[in-house]
Amino acid sequence: MFEKDFLEIASQLGAGTSYDAISWVWGPPSEECTIQLSSLNMKLVDEKPDFDYQSYRNGYVTIRPSLHEFLLEMRRRKHNRFMWIDALGIDQDDPEDKNRHIPIMKSLYEEADHVHVWLGSGDTQGRDVLQQLPDLTVKLNACADSGIDLWRGSDWAEVGLPPQESPIWVALRTILTHPWWSRLWTLQEVVITKSGEFEPKPNKPPITIRYVLYGDLTIPWATLGSFARAARRCILEDWMISGNQYISVDDKQFFDCIDEVHTCKGSDAYDSWGLRPSALFLGSRRRLATVPADMVIGISGMLDQSSIRELNLDSTEPTAKIFLSFGQYYIRQEPIECLLNHTAVRQRNPDLPSWCPNFASKEETLSIGSRWFGNYEPSDAQEQQMYHAGFNQAALSSYRIPHSRSYLGKMLKNVLSGRTINKDYYATKHPRQIQLVPDSPFIRLSGVELDEVTGVIDYNPAADSNQFLSLSSIQQTSAWDAACLALAIRTIAPRIESDSMFNGFETYARTITANRVLIKPATDTDLVFDPDNTLSFSEAYLGLKRFFAAAQSLNEALDEANMAANAVMFARVLHAISRRRKFFATKGGRIGMGPSGTQRGDRVIIAFFCPTPYLLRKTENRYTLVGETYVDGIMYGEALRMLDRKEVFETKWIIE
Repeated sequence: MFEKDFLEIASQLGAGTSYDAISWVWGPPSEECTIQLSSLNMKLVDEKPDFDYQSYRNGYVTIRPSLHEFLLEMRRRKHNRFMWIDALGIDQDDPEDKNRHIPIMKSLYEEADHVHVWLGSGDTQGRDVLQQLPDLTVKLNACADSGIDLWRGSDWAEVGLPPQESPIWVALRTILTHPWWSRLWTLQEVVITKSGEFEPKPNKPPITIRYVLYGDLTIPWATLGSFARAARRCILEDWMISGNQYISVDDKQFFDCIDEVHTCKGSDAYDSWGLRPSALFLGSRRRLATVPADMVIGISGMLDQSSIRELNLDSTEPTAKIFLSFGQYYIRQEPIECLLNHTAVRQRNPDLPSWCPNFASKEETLSIGSRWFGNYEPSDAQEQQMYHAGFNQAALSSYRIPHSRSYLGKMLKNVLSGRTINKDYYATKHPRQIQLVPDSPFIRLSGVELDEVTGVIDYNPAADSNQFLSLSSIQQTSAWDAACLALAIRTIAPRIESDSMFNGFETYARTITANRVLIKPATDTDLVFDPDNTLSFSEAYLGLKRFFAAAQSLNEALDEANMAANAVMFARVLHAISRRRKFFATKGGRIGMGPSGTQRGDRVIIAFFCPTPYLLRKTENRYTLVGETYVDGIMYGEALRMLDRKEVFETKWIIE
């Protein structure tokens, strides 16, 4: 750096000049590149910045190839602006330096004029397909508006789309599966930026600042979001990621990322101080981080400053301690998305209590009690369809506490006295009645105990396959279904005999799909759950059984085009719901779908103001949480009406 350069830079920094930031994936450390850095030190003298060019601190540092390519691209573009780059601004080998930056990361990206998402240098085909995205979006939306099913005999060329085998889709697939879409830290870097997609915060300009850079091509973030929504409307997400219409993928990468950013930005629009814990939790569940503790540390920086100070997370602490601290904070603060519905993870951490998820592990199955469909707030229509096992749903987005007078008295007492959650047995900041047990890792639940598990069928192994309609999967699912149906018939036979109007097939079909019509809606008006019994699940179930029987008779897989549309949707929901879930029967004649750890003797309970029933297991002095469950007949407030009639009574459990 020459003296004139130093003087110019010092002048611009002293004037509070604007800057940009980069969001990128580091990539492997192989073939690192070397660059020269010059050091400029700043300190405040009489509340004014004073700069010192410290040439003795100049030197060379190694950077990853991805960052080197980005810097070269910025040079080619003559991008003469200040830039925040985490790899250079934070000492990655110094935990104390990382801890110092966590509280200010929100400000660093929020105050940047532009955040550039860097997907690498790319290639010609990739640049070509990204330039075609607006046109592809228009054509996909036209197909959806016209009701054209692209998988049922439609000629893609006739609707203006490239054929399925076109290199355009291959190039696009490479971009949609780029690691950037699934990394934890990249979520933070784009969520807390200023954006024109939502109402701006007070005193913040309504400008769109997120851009995706692919070589020398620049794409507005909104262009990608529009394409993702159009592809979902045409049910193309799985195919665009896998390249095979018969393969279902768990990690939809690009599509998940669009939903996650949208969810967090939706929360940001509600609160100008920081993002809500539920939005951050939901937005990060499918993300990846090299350091497990970063799954919590990385999202904590997007909370409001008082929450950051309250958590006071330290990256040098054991991972389990960091996760427990965040879990306890979540229980105290979050009334919207219930943490108890997210404990079923692929890798459990034995150092955590049963109610606290391993935040570094993805969930092993779809959460049936989650309110998340890709938006922070579900639509009013979808809100009314959702389970409300532990509360009464009075009207749109309006919930009443149980009718118990004693319960109402406790709530009023807490409100009037202003108690906090740790000061009294019933004290709570929200009516969910999940309390932390002081000086312990335990929680206390209030609710009613309803039943006990007496019979269990192991989970369907075919649901772990991403080809649910292959011949082997059909054979496995048919055997699983036969075992479940036999247990169901033995369990609900008394109801069939005593009630001529009772439809056993309908009850069974709704149970194995958790009364769900769709996994993820394409619009706000789609029917996701069917609490009012408007559809025939048994018709769709029997249609799927006929398809299975035909495939096994021919001893070959069949195209799903041979199924009725309702049977196809039933199969997709069954695939998701039966994954790592066990079918069970209870002493009281109920049937349900429980987590992979379900055992005979587990207790079926309803926790006040929680969306679903749960299974608990008695230990020596307390209980462990087995997980959320679907149980026919108690998903929509029925247990609270039983409480009003004094058929059941309020119970409390200590969960370890």
